[in-house]
This record gives sequence, structure tokens and C-alpha cells, in this order.
Amino acid sequence: MLPVFLTQVIILFQDTTFIYAISDQRLLNGFDIAANILG
Repeated sequence: MLPVFLTQVIILFQDTTFIYAISDQRLLNGFDIAANILG
């Protein structure tokens, strides 16, 4: 029972990390664009 639960947690963690990585990339790109417009 425990190994299955652990696997689910790891998969979930990887998914959220992946989403956060994508969000960070888009956020950084947004800052770059804003800096170019303002700067």
C-alpha cells in the first residue's frame, strides 16, 4: 500500500514542479518584455 502511495506523491510532486517551472519561465519572460518596453 505504501509504495503505491509514495509513487502517487512523487508523480504529483513532479507535475506541480513542472507547472511551477513553466510559470516561472513565463513570468521571467514577462519581466523581460516589461523591462524592454520601459527601459
